[in-house]
Amino acid sequence: MLRKKYKMSDVRCLKFDLVLRGLKLSMFLLFVVLMSCEEEQPDPPGNPADKQYIGIWSGNTNEGLLVTFQIDTIDQWTRVERFTINYHHNDTSIKSRVNINVAGIAVINGGEFRIDLGGGEYLDGNFSGNNLLSGTINIDDNTRSFSCTMEGKEINLASVCQACYNFRQNTYFFRQDQNDIITRLENHLTYNHRKYFSSSLKLRPPTDDSIRLIKITKGRLSDLWNEDAFVQFFGPGKRNYSIGGRNGVEIILHDTEDNFRRWSTSSDSANQQGSTFEIIETKKLESNLQDKVIVKLIAKFDCMMYDGEGNEEPLSDGVFIGLFEHELEK
Repeated sequence: MLRKKYKMSDVRCLKFDLVLRGLKLSMFLLFVVLMSCEEEQPDPPGNPADKQYIGIWSGNTNEGLLVTFQIDTIDQWTRVERFTINYHHNDTSIKSRVNINVAGIAVINGGEFRIDLGGGEYLDGNFSGNNLLSGTINIDDNTRSFSCTMEGKEINLASVCQACYNFRQNTYFFRQDQNDIITRLENHLTYNHRKYFSSSLKLRPPTDDSIRLIKITKGRLSDLWNEDAFVQFFGPGKRNYSIGGRNGVEIILHDTEDNFRRWSTSSDSANQQGSTFEIIETKKLESNLQDKVIVKLIAKFDCMMYDGEGNEEPLSDGVFIGLFEHELEK
């Protein structure tokens, strides 16, 4: 067998070449490591499960006032982009806090978030399932609670105050808005302690202060009202219609498609045979307001409406989420 003979100089060159190549590779790897360390690391992608909360959430505080949140995804994180909080100041005036930031106000992580409102004030939120947002608000030297549902999903007692019904071939839908167009304290007292209570959604600014998009009144003869009696008065169950709502329920609406024409369950013959009104669910709001008790309820109803001029029209598929308030006897 023939073997090729190498000179010593060739062997030395080969060894040097291998060392040089190894050195170049080491320098290249070191360069890559250094460059990767200098690059800005991207934010983690957030919790993918939080994307189910994207949308607009609206509901009420424990004072019955409006609270809303807009949730969206920014830089792969799910964040709060906007919120509105209405709250009572000194039990009289209503104030509002609104914050909008398309870059995000607070990050949602694992279904929870906190918003620093400054000055030691804050807002904590917690999602339960895919249709309940609840939490606490520390603002104006007072702590309040709130609950919301996502708009477009099934309503419940955490949903914002609203009314929906079919009337005269139109479907009507009204909801409490940033101006709090919910009137809940229409507390009437006549002889023998007859009290009846009204809740309504109204225009703001009103064309006329007496105009209500829809107003529901419920009343009866009673002794002095305490908190428990008031809450039980609005408990779940079916109720009868009554003239003026004095011993049952009255519904008044103003038709926005007919120059706010007034209709009532009490006008003309007031015949409500076959009509229904049922309170589906009720809860007492643990309000901070002194000497007042507020209940929030869901009611469903079908009835006959009269305009006082001999005309009658059926109202169907009515749903009302509203607040009734009572100032306790002192």
